[in-house]
Amino acid sequence: MTEPLATAELTVIGLGSSDPASSGFLAAIHQRLAAQQKVSASVHGMGASLAGPLDDIFALAAELHRIPLELGMPHVFTVLKVEQSAGDRGPARTSGATAAQSLNGAHADLRGQAEVAAALAADPASGGHDAALTSRNGAHAAGGGGRGDTIVDAIAAGLVDAGEAWRPPTTAASVASSAFAPPRPLPVTHPRPVAEPTQPTVVAVPLAPPPPPITVRVASLTKTYGEGATGVEALKGIDLEIRRGEFVAVMGSSGSGKSTLMHILGALEEPTSGTVEIGGVSYAGLDDKAQTQLRRDRIGFVFQFFNLLKTLSAEENVMLPSLIAGEPASKLRDRARELLGLVGLDARRDHLPSQLSGGEQQRVSIARALMRNPQLLLADEPTGNLDSHNSAVVLDLLGRLRAESNHTILMVTHDPFAAARATRVVFLRDGLVAGDVPGGDRDRVVECFSALSAQAAT
Repeated sequence: MTEPLATAELTVIGLGSSDPASSGFLAAIHQRLAAQQKVSASVHGMGASLAGPLDDIFALAAELHRIPLELGMPHVFTVLKVEQSAGDRGPARTSGATAAQSLNGAHADLRGQAEVAAALAADPASGGHDAALTSRNGAHAAGGGGRGDTIVDAIAAGLVDAGEAWRPPTTAASVASSAFAPPRPLPVTHPRPVAEPTQPTVVAVPLAPPPPPITVRVASLTKTYGEGATGVEALKGIDLEIRRGEFVAVMGSSGSGKSTLMHILGALEEPTSGTVEIGGVSYAGLDDKAQTQLRRDRIGFVFQFFNLLKTLSAEENVMLPSLIAGEPASKLRDRARELLGLVGLDARRDHLPSQLSGGEQQRVSIARALMRNPQLLLADEPTGNLDSHNSAVVLDLLGRLRAESNHTILMVTHDPFAAARATRVVFLRDGLVAGDVPGGDRDRVVECFSALSAQAAT
């Protein structure tokens, strides 16, 4: 008998060509195809066209099915569609059925229960018929016992309707499987049609994005001024985390510890105990030189009274931190002008501080704080010396820096209206964190601040 020849299409399910793992998967496919000589193959996209002896196609498909298991991709599987040439089926035109047995069924340890449908082309001249069998648990494919629950008569699924009398198909049939071993005869005497199986519904559930990394971490922070009976505990155990891109306002009445907290975060004072980290760098053990470098490279300061040098222009004041760090002025002017444009003062870059309004001076101060692209922007009462109009301009600017450039900002303020412009408001009382609320709701911030102030007065 002439060995049956066939063509087939192998399709990979569960892995797209843009998936980073696809290159390794396709390399393994090419390696398996190159290692055999009996089946001609061409790879296209996430699949391959096969041509050759039917038994060898099934054997090759079984080999290719092992690839996702070997690469740790249990969600990926293969589907093989076989078209057998009727003219190559051999001279013996007798009835019979050939079922493709599941590699999963014969070797159940590879992957759970197998569910493989095999549909075979019939020779209409012989009066024979074909059948499709599904192995539920692999007992039959592994050489197990009788039909029972192990064989489901899923005959010619999709080729006839359940309500019609079953007729043998007269065209090429398809074989769909997650893996295939070489076929063997399995006679079927009483085929019956079944309804076409429904496809499972796959619902993609979007995963929540991971939270931004922590920029500032404070743990068990204390600060005591003086010793013994005259000592004053300004901070009594502060725990605080600020993530990248947050705009956090710290509020509290006089003596609550907010200024002390800012000074310690800015490496201007050392705590009595506890830990402080910025960008994963601990303040503990830093000498004076290391603290200076930390302030210069990782922190930008915005002060209530601007602290601009009166004899320098706006542009020169912005360049000052980098000039102190030893960088040449010729490389800094473009950056300074970019930042002055960002704060709306590009046309005022040659003006002295005395020629600028209070709001303009504060915006120069913010541009200076951004000059070295700090990880944390510390703003100490940035609107405390401004009128309402300029206060709103500065707060708008800080909000844009967070929203558009993902800057991390900590602002100390006694003004609940300013604090409400932040994304989070942290309240201090008697050197401890008394609570926090989301920003954006002015009335809620005022209510919380008023309640804390009333408690502090009692």
